[in-house]
Amino acid sequence: MSAIVAAAGDPLSQETRRWVVEATKYSRKAGPDGEGVHIEDEFGLGVAVLRTSPEELPPCQEGGAWMVADARLDGRAGLATRLGLSPASGDTEVLLGAYLRWNDSFLDKVAGDFALAVWGGDRRLRCARDQLGVAPLHFARVGAELLVASSIEALLLHPKVPDDLDEAAVAEYLVQDWPTDANATSFRAIRRVPPAHELVWERGAVRLRRYWRPERWEPLLLLGRVPAPDTTDPTVGVLSYVDDDS
Repeated sequence: MSAIVAAAGDPLSQETRRWVVEATKYSRKAGPDGEGVHIEDEFGLGVAVLRTSPEELPPCQEGGAWMVADARLDGRAGLATRLGLSPASGDTEVLLGAYLRWNDSFLDKVAGDFALAVWGGDRRLRCARDQLGVAPLHFARVGAELLVASSIEALLLHPKVPDDLDEAAVAEYLVQDWPTDANATSFRAIRRVPPAHELVWERGAVRLRRYWRPERWEPLLLLGRVPAPDTTDPTVGVLSYVDDDS
């Protein structure tokens, strides 16, 4: 998979501008097929690409919006056709087309494994992670700036991101393999973007928004004669037993 880097500020500091470039170069180990960087006054985007589709080297730009993504979309060709794009369009190009078509609701229209960052004409940086959290995405705050990257190591390259350990999280990793706070990392200053969430920066303010929840499952009907349910089985109540002779 590829690796992405993003930053937003009002404006970006020189340190953060340099960080976008340095972190993108560092990410070559995840994306050895090429890299791209785009920096303006309020935002910077970078990506190191592992090609999984025949796309141009990102960042992608269209209609005043810029996007980078680490993505493998389900139904990419069909979604591209729906958007009026070539079925051979790359994942990032299709994601950007969905953003331009549906804006705030575009994440409802896409499925697959992805982590993305997009800067639009509304002067917001929107970063999102796929519904199941397959693609990694982390963030840190430096004053009024937001830093986002696929890897924790890339974030630690910024001179103002402290490397102080979160000792409670580390202890929980060692004892129970995962911290109680699932979005914690081994470093206090760095957090995970939760699965099925987008992280939005707007004029120095940052917020998290859940964009997807799993639907309630309908009971599974088993037709035919089946043994009486075991009342000690924790799945009882999930399955409905139906006798087709009744």
